[in-house]
Amino acid sequence: MKKYILPALTANAAGLGIHWIYDPEFLRQEAKKASLLWRKQDAAFYASVSPSYFAYPHADIGDVSSQGMILFWLYRALKENPNLTVEGYQKLILDAFQPGGTYVGYAETYIYKLLFNATLTKFKRTDTPFENDDDHLVGFLPFLVTQELGLPTEKAFELTQLFSTKDDYLGLMKVLEIVFQRIQEPDLKTVLLEAAAIAPKRFQITLKKAVEMDDTAAFVKTYAGTACSIQQSIPIVFHLLPRVTSFDDMLEKNALISGAISERGMLLGALTAQRFGLPAVHEQRLSRKFFE
Repeated sequence: MKKYILPALTANAAGLGIHWIYDPEFLRQEAKKASLLWRKQDAAFYASVSPSYFAYPHADIGDVSSQGMILFWLYRALKENPNLTVEGYQKLILDAFQPGGTYVGYAETYIYKLLFNATLTKFKRTDTPFENDDDHLVGFLPFLVTQELGLPTEKAFELTQLFSTKDDYLGLMKVLEIVFQRIQEPDLKTVLLEAAAIAPKRFQITLKKAVEMDDTAAFVKTYAGTACSIQQSIPIVFHLLPRVTSFDDMLEKNALISGAISERGMLLGALTAQRFGLPAVHEQRLSRKFFE
């Protein structure tokens, strides 16, 4: 857990207090007054900026987003049973999110779709189920876990299909395999460009620009975006990785981009920690439930 999962959860938690605020200029001004990191979400603060989405009113400092919790649960489950099936992964999610489940908090649309489809199956309904076509970063959670446990990427993609059957996930996992294997090399831009060259074709230009462009605001506006989809988030990860100088620098630069801060933070945290380490001051702020 210490290699990838712990840094991923730490980065997720560090940005949760401003997660889903979509105004980078507002955050830049706020950062001049106080750190953007390790905050508790505040309703009045979110109401003062638009667009924003106040989703975690009950989260304490050190808690993680719902994707962070799924990452933690999946890590424990796959560590105990490396042969965990998609059905087992689904049970893990349903046991947490269904009424009366163990998780109390925000659930994203892909969770509601999963619950709906499972209900149709359980009660043998003939209603049309939702398509299995999600494009959020939740699809990369199995990849982070398999990297931690030394399991094949094909296992990650098998589990990813609980939420999406898009081949983009497998293609991008092969890209990220290269990045994870070579993250400590000094010339990270070359590593990223070589990885981008094997990406699904519709991602190749964007990932190449992510590495080459130094103007973050221009890159985000022209080629990426700040929402939760992999089309927007993965290019930002590629853009930031060669431009951060420490784990703290990564947290701050990721926060200033705005949007899906906590979810991007998981991939960024897992990778940045391999280059610069995970500062104890941040690890100690993470909720103790992840160490029990």
